[in-house]
Amino acid sequence: MEYICYNNNYYSQLSIHFSPKLSASVFFRIMEMVELPLSAEENTIIKFALAELVNNSVRALHERKSEKDVVVSFEMSDNFIKVGIHDFGGGFDVKKLPHSLEKTVENVNMHAEEFQRYREKHGFKRFGIGLVSAKMVFDAFRLAFIDSECREIPWKGEGSVSGTSIIAAKKTGKINKKEEAVSVMRRIRRQSIFARARINEIENAFLLDISENGAHLLVFEENGFKEGGPVKLEILVDEKKKKSLVCDAIIRWIDRGSEIIRIGSEFVKNESFPEKDLRSFLDTMENEPKLVPGLVYIEGM
Repeated sequence: MEYICYNNNYYSQLSIHFSPKLSASVFFRIMEMVELPLSAEENTIIKFALAELVNNSVRALHERKSEKDVVVSFEMSDNFIKVGIHDFGGGFDVKKLPHSLEKTVENVNMHAEEFQRYREKHGFKRFGIGLVSAKMVFDAFRLAFIDSECREIPWKGEGSVSGTSIIAAKKTGKINKKEEAVSVMRRIRRQSIFARARINEIENAFLLDISENGAHLLVFEENGFKEGGPVKLEILVDEKKKKSLVCDAIIRWIDRGSEIIRIGSEFVKNESFPEKDLRSFLDTMENEPKLVPGLVYIEGM
């Protein structure tokens, strides 16, 4: 059986709950840690297509002033990978698109006058190519509108639906040489929470993993980090009370292999080390992970 790989663990299902407080560029960076059982080229193209669709969802949620997550799901089914994108951004009138969804992608001319007028109308903040690109990438593609209970309903005008549901599928062609038993054994962590964190007062950082000994973080900007160097970590543990874990740590390793900088740190167990609060936070992550104030929640099965 083929698997979806995320953060060196293998899953038959993976779901990403993505906050509209973040941009689609952050979603793409997260997707850089996901490998689908496809060729390297297909992986890259699909990630760009999904980032464009998530961007549409985030924009719709902003316009609706909603903070509900965009949910992106992956599921292996026989020799297909199924992808779903669901949002509660209020849907949209397909007749206002610069192309017909009934047309095959081969018959859509993205250089046509309709596309240019669409871009000009929206101040070049919308290009009208997200759905077209997705239909080009996937072997099967379906768009529907949903109510507040995620049930499919027809579009009957503004305010008639709660959101949008996209279901797509791609046939896998990559042979997974890993034994199934090994893959299952590597499914250690079923949840991953991108909690907001700060490292040396840099805001644009996320907590990827944490233990009693240290933390694994993602940083999207370089700041002269060095292995063996001291850092101060602040991890948000209670958004309402604005409570954070503040720990001194030492950088043990740095991975600058992509746009994302990954940092592995070891806590300094000094007098101010918040051992009790850390244990409480670890218990919450283990038993009630959705209570952790994360901007992205990833779950694998």
